[in-house]
Amino acid sequence: FDGTQRCTFELKTPQVVGAYTLTSGNDFADRDPKYWILQGSHDGIQYTDLHTVTSAPWANENSGVSRRQTKIFHFDNYVAYKFYRLYIKQNRGSRVFQLSEWTINKKQP
Repeated sequence: FDGTQRCTFELKTPQVVGAYTLTSGNDFADRDPKYWILQGSHDGIQYTDLHTVTSAPWANENSGVSRRQTKIFHFDNYVAYKFYRLYIKQNRGSRVFQLSEWTINKKQP
């Protein structure tokens, strides 16, 4: 309830990931992530920062845009990691965090 979260994917074999998606929740915009870092790790202990977002990409709830919006984020990465972690450092103001979905996507050749 402090607005921060750590969500981790552990893959069976290391993969090079070059994009990920986040889908906003179904109700309140102030629960959306605002500032986060996507990280990669070989061992699940030491993480490397791969991509940082410091401003929420979803429309404000008052704009009339519906919830459950999916945004895709591309980033440069050429290292195969076994673990990918989404470290939510801040949401948009609520004490509660919410995200409908997070996916990671292999790097396209």
